[in-house]
Amino acid sequence: MFNGITLSTSDWLGLVGLVLGLIGAYLALISIKKRKLVYCLNPVRTRVVTSGQATDLKVVFRNEPLGDTDVSAVQLEIWNAGNESIWEANVLEDVVIFTNPIVRILEASIRKQSRDVVKFTVSNSPEMEAMGKVGVS
Repeated sequence: MFNGITLSTSDWLGLVGLVLGLIGAYLALISIKKRKLVYCLNPVRTRVVTSGQATDLKVVFRNEPLGDTDVSAVQLEIWNAGNESIWEANVLEDVVIFTNPIVRILEASIRKQSRDVVKFTVSNSPEMEAMGKVGVS
């Protein structure tokens, strides 16, 4: 008896079958292979140089004075949130990190990789960096 309702054996079997069917459908959904490239930009910016605060400090990059400009460091994390590996053949177009608004990127580097087999790389090119862009693969 369930809240004043009597369930027969066939009703119980139907209910158990429904629950097992829902569990099976859930397991089938989570086992679907997917690739999901995601990123997270750390909102904290590290000020390396703030223009106008140090009058005698000169910022030079690749033998070129940067003048009266701010220099900041930013951390960006990129990872595969899917459950299947992302291979070069799976990427249909180049992955490019860019600044908005456009500001020159002085340096882009990889600080940490989860595993060496990932072989994550950053494509540094002075022309792209000047346009605020860096390619990754």
